[in-house]
Amino acid sequence: ARARKQAKEAEDAAAGRGRMSVLVRSAPAIGTVLRHGGEIVRITGHGRQFFLDDDDASMGWGPGCEGEAACYAYYERATPEEVGVLEAGETKAAEERRIADTRRKAIATVAASDDMPAIGTEPDGEVIWEDNAHRVTGFRTWIVLTPDGWLWHLTYDGSDGATWGMRNCGENTVGRRVQETADLVAAIRGNA
Repeated sequence: ARARKQAKEAEDAAAGRGRMSVLVRSAPAIGTVLRHGGEIVRITGHGRQFFLDDDDASMGWGPGCEGEAACYAYYERATPEEVGVLEAGETKAAEERRIADTRRKAIATVAASDDMPAIGTEPDGEVIWEDNAHRVTGFRTWIVLTPDGWLWHLTYDGSDGATWGMRNCGENTVGRRVQETADLVAAIRGNA
């Protein structure tokens, strides 16, 4: 029996088949293609569920897993087509992260400026970025590109208890500016 088991394990390893231990709540769906142990594999099935106990934390499951439902996820080596799709998705996600990081840094550059002339009103121009996630509470930020070549980072705080009063860009509005550059504008627009 031991020899048969070892032969089967060797055959599976050579064919790129195997199993991984997963928590049921985070088990990858059948057909999912993912990286595992330096290989790209496709999930082919799940084994029966079992519950982890106090001893399982010392068996590689990590702390806090006691009482969790677990199972084995079975896999086999992905086809070249599946590998190509996964790698293309990873490349796209990496590019999206790079663009988001570049945008975040460009916005921070404008927001950190000490150039805050008192103009008494919000500057006119094209809104090239805005964050309205907290608008319902009366708080928002946005960036305006003015015709005279300035990038303004504007913050309006009209939330309950805000006592800003008149600020350099009008009621409850603070504005900071930097001179426009093609790189900054492209980054803020998400085109860099």
